Amino acid sequence: MESRRKALVFAVVFFAALLGIGLLSVKSSNYKDVSQLKLYKEPVRGLNIRGKTKLFEPGVYLLRIGDTVYKFSVSTPQPYAVAERIQGPPLGNDDKYAVFILEGKDGYSVLALFSAKTFQQFYGTSPIMEQNVVVTGLYNPGQRAEIYILGADGTPRPYGDAMPVFWVEKILEGCHQSYGAPSGRIA
Repeated sequence: MESRRKALVFAVVFFAALLGIGLLSVKSSNYKDVSQLKLYKEPVRGLNIRGKTKLFEPGVYLLRIGDTVYKFSVSTPQPYAVAERIQGPPLGNDDKYAVFILEGKDGYSVLALFSAKTFQQFYGTSPIMEQNVVVTGLYNPGQRAEIYILGADGTPRPYGDAMPVFWVEKILEGCHQSYGAPSGRIA
């Protein structure tokens, strides 16, 4: 009886240790910093990247990717906004995208686009995005995004430099629903 109890305790401790190791390895997976994306010259699918979100200041913005133009507005400093296509051919399967800028350790930035429909399905209509975000998706260094902020007279002014586009398939860390749900991964 005592040997069975010891075996059971050992099995429970061993299982807990393996579970802890597994969770630690998932949490510290092989994420690339946004800065490492500049090494890629061709589109790459399935990249997991980590970056800091850059805040959009209050204002009305235009986002141009090729011949397609999106519009969004921000009333308070925000790490993301939902942009709606107002001109040009559709890009992807959605006319609205959650837009956020991810910045790497050396300042290299990408414009991340995530289907607004999917974004809101997972995180609600007013999600909380943290300062550090991990996403997975398609990096397209040849596709460039330009952001403009509209002045008081309606004249667009460049909002930073043109940057490559990262098409988000999933947000792995750094975003959660606004009603207090814990941040975490989605699978």
